[in-house]
Amino acid sequence: MTHLIRRSAARPIAGALVLCAAALFFSVASDACEGRIVRVADGADVPFAEFRRKAAAARVVALGERHGVAAHPRAAACLLSELVQDGAPVSLAVEHIASDRQTIVEAVRAANPETPDRLGVALRWWETGWPAWKVYAPLFAAAWRHRLPVIAADRPPGRPLPPAAEVVAELGPGGRAVLASWTKSLRQARCGLGDAAELRRAAVAQAARDLHFATFVRAGGDRVLFFAGRAHVRLDRGLSERISIAPDKLLSVALQETATGDGPVDVRARLADANGRFDFVWLIGETRDQPVCARLRRLGLLP
Repeated sequence: MTHLIRRSAARPIAGALVLCAAALFFSVASDACEGRIVRVADGADVPFAEFRRKAAAARVVALGERHGVAAHPRAAACLLSELVQDGAPVSLAVEHIASDRQTIVEAVRAANPETPDRLGVALRWWETGWPAWKVYAPLFAAAWRHRLPVIAADRPPGRPLPPAAEVVAELGPGGRAVLASWTKSLRQARCGLGDAAELRRAAVAQAARDLHFATFVRAGGDRVLFFAGRAHVRLDRGLSERISIAPDKLLSVALQETATGDGPVDVRARLADANGRFDFVWLIGETRDQPVCARLRRLGLLP
């Protein structure tokens, strides 16, 4: 009898321990995304829980990566999983798949509903010019795991480029400024090389892609996580106007690596550069790549 009483008394204690362990697990899980998040407006570090609340309240979370930094798609996958916990529908829109390949995404998903492992092969990812499939696989795995729509949002590469005047008109009143901003960014990315006409054509191409992204993000439902390169989620290029949502329903986040092949990144400088362009900077990941222009200068190939 005493033995039975002891066992009976032990059950509530064991149950309490299980509940405590579960509570601890979910507490950790709700703050599981790695990295440091900084609010651009005041340079203050923000607890992940606060950032998550901001993201959950947004209609569109625009998350901008540095292409090829593996920690960035992993961070996007983590945030996507966190947003799912709120219960509201969420879609994933990506720069990395052209919209005319949406049928491939759907066919792979219908045949393989549990895992996106075959998606990279079906898309012939190695021919797309993007970094290795394994870099982005965790993001698609999160979408598959939670049964979330995946929206192929990029402009098909073979489509003729519209005239610059048409792109400027579609961008709206700030169209010329957006095109000038793209031209400046591309000139910097090309280390000051390239003639004016070539840079303008490239700027028109990127702005046309922005407009194409916006069409598919708008169609993404009540909540969308848009994952693209940092240059495509900048607020100073009229992102909220293109997507046609109120600015307070858009959250723009720059995923920023903390070190490159040249050593630690100057975080203060990057935050200053982010002012007016992003709402938050998410410091996460490293790359062994060296800045291209600096490397070319060291080799004597640039003045």
